[in-house]
Amino acid sequence: MDKSSDIHQPIFSLVIPTKNRPQFVIDCLNALRSQSLPAEFFEVIVIDDSDIELDLKPEDYAFGLKYRQG
Repeated sequence: MDKSSDIHQPIFSLVIPTKNRPQFVIDCLNALRSQSLPAEFFEVIVIDDSDIELDLKPEDYAFGLKYRQG
């Protein structure tokens, strides 16, 4: 198996399910930003079932961020 093809793949995904808790999501993402695990080791997927869409910009986070509403 060629390890060089796995360099840009995260080791794990962290899924954050939420509903009507925008400040919780922001606080959680900020906490993940400051932890010691290198950002390339993980990705964060936010699944938001609320009526308020968060203005999250993936480029603001060193780790991979995916945001899905609905």
